[in-house]
Parts: sequence; C-alpha cells; structure tokens
Amino acid sequence: MTNGKMKRILRTMVLLLTMLLTACNSQSKTERMAAIVAEVRDAYKAYEDISTREDIFEAYTYFVKHDDYANAAPAALSCGCVRQANKEYEAAMNCYKEADHYGRMAGDSVSAAFAQYYIGDLLNASGNEADVIANYKEAAALWGDSLSRKAKCLNAVAMMDLVIDEYDSAFVYLEQALNLAQASNDMVTEASVWNNYSVAYQLIDDYDSALECLRKSMPLVDEKRRPIALLNLAKVYLALGERDSLEYYKSQMFNAMETVECSPATQAAVYGFLIKDALAVGDYESAYQFEKQHEQVALDLLFDQSQSSVLEIQKKYDFEAQANQYNRQMLSRQRWIIVLVIVLLAALVAVTLLILNALKKVSSPPSENNIPI
Repeated sequence: MTNGKMKRILRTMVLLLTMLLTACNSQSKTERMAAIVAEVRDAYKAYEDISTREDIFEAYTYFVKHDDYANAAPAALSCGCVRQANKEYEAAMNCYKEADHYGRMAGDSVSAAFAQYYIGDLLNASGNEADVIANYKEAAALWGDSLSRKAKCLNAVAMMDLVIDEYDSAFVYLEQALNLAQASNDMVTEASVWNNYSVAYQLIDDYDSALECLRKSMPLVDEKRRPIALLNLAKVYLALGERDSLEYYKSQMFNAMETVECSPATQAAVYGFLIKDALAVGDYESAYQFEKQHEQVALDLLFDQSQSSVLEIQKKYDFEAQANQYNRQMLSRQRWIIVLVIVLLAALVAVTLLILNALKKVSSPPSENNIPI
C-alpha cells in the first residue's frame, strides 16, 4: 500500500470520526435540553417556584433552531409557565400561542390542548367569557380519549357558564365532567366538580343540595384545594343560619390556610365571606377591618391585571400572525411577478435581437460574387 493511499484512508477515518463525534454531541445536547423541559414541567405540576428557570428559554431556542417541533411545543409551554410565574403575561401568551402552533405542526395534540387551556386561564381575567369558553372547549376537543383531561376542561367550561348566569348549560357540563372524572378515577377533578356543583346550587339558593355536594367533595379534595372546599361549607352554613357548624368549618378553614399558600383570589373570597359573617352577628368593627383587608387584596388583583390586558395581547398576536402570513404571501407573489417580468424582458430582448438580425440580412447589399454578368 502506497503512502498516498494510506493518507487518503487516514483522512477518511478522521472525517468519519469527526462526524460521529458531532452527531453524538448533538444528540447529547438534545437530551440535555429535553431534560430541562421535563424538569420545569414537573416542577410546575408540583406547584414549585419556576420563576428563575431561565434555562428553559435556551432549550426552546435550540429546538426551534433545529426545526425540532415535537420538542419545541412542550418547551414553549414551559416557557409560558415561567413567563406567567413572573407576571409577564404578554410573553406568556405568545409562548402558549407558539406551543399551539408547533404542537399542531408536529401532530402533538397534547401540547396544543395544554396551550388552549392555558390561554383560556390567561384570558379568564380579561372579562371576555366567550373567548375563555371557546379555548376550554377547544382544549377538551384536542384531548380526545384522555377522559381525565377532558373532564377538567368541561369543568372549567361549566364554571364560566356560572359566571355569565348560564345555569342550565353549567349543569350540563358539570354532569359531563363528573361522568368523565369518575370513569377515569380522577379523584382530584371529581372533588372539584362536586365543589363547583355546590357553587351552582348556592347561586340558585338550593343550599341543601349544595351541602350534599360538598359532603361528597370533602373526602376527595387535596390539601391545596381544601381551604376553598371548607370556605364553601362555611358559606352554606352561614346561609342556613347554623352557627355551630359555621364556626367549626370556619376554624377548619383557617387551619387549612396555614398549611398552604393561598392565591390572592382565594384570600379575597375568604375576606368577602368574613365580612358577611361579621355583619350577620352585628360585629361591625370586625366587618370594617375585614373590608379594609378585602380592599387591599382586591387592589393587588386589579394591579396585576392592569399590568397587561391579555385579551389585547391575544388580538395583537393574532393580528401580527395574520399580517406576517399576508406579508409572506405578498412576497411570494412579488417574487413570481419579478421572475415573470425578467422572463418576459429576456424573451423581448431575444425577439428584438432576432428581428434586428433579420433586418440586417435583408438590408445588406449582395456580394460581388453573386452579381450576374
């Protein structure tokens, strides 16, 4: 074997080794980025603080850059959760929209369903209940055979129907959600449905039915949602005028609130109840103090909502998406028009040259060799 052949073989082996190492490194980085997405998702599901997980943005950028839409969709979802944890609602809405977009491109209905549900949650504070209901229904449709997830979406639809006083529709969706939750043995969602049933019955002043639903909910409710369930029990007994039961469940509610971090919305609901309870026994001083605390929580909620109108954000995103699509179509048309004009100009030049060449031959005098004698 000559030295030349040996050198060529060595170069080929080095090239193959380099390509192999590059592929391994790329695969390793993909796995690392996917691990980041999984970590953020699991932390979010466990109600842990994810506001500082900025590494998720690197993972999302990496997947989009490599056209890995199957991984880009869940990465975009986690980005949205992190943005929302930091109260960056505009960025969160954009992330959820991207998750829906990439999820549908990759055939990932799970990510698209989560995106629709999270968009609905964001819009919930905007006051446009019709859009919220549409998002929840779209999420339910995307879940397909996932009975548990579909139950959660329909339960959310029912709650929005209660907000707009569509009680008949709310009871229909509550029944559907309950059947799905029981069929999938999802006790958390079943407890939530029973609790929402109690809210619906309270709104139509059927407190006995509300109490029965809450009794079915309590054995199933988890620790995080226990304060709300106990609050609803206390509210029912306040309406029924049963002070002993009211005081018992009110005490249980305070104990439950000490073990979990309650949202501002939950705090506002508790203070609203305490105001009514104090007024019911003529304790106007306590009612006044609770009213001040309620106002402060309400102001905090209004301030958060005023930071960004997610409804306007969604409209802005949709408008920009439509504008971008229109611009792409216009650019495509303009390219074809330019190509067509160039072709026509080239053809015109060619025809002109042919004509000029023909005219030149016709107008030129005959050569001396061709002159007749």
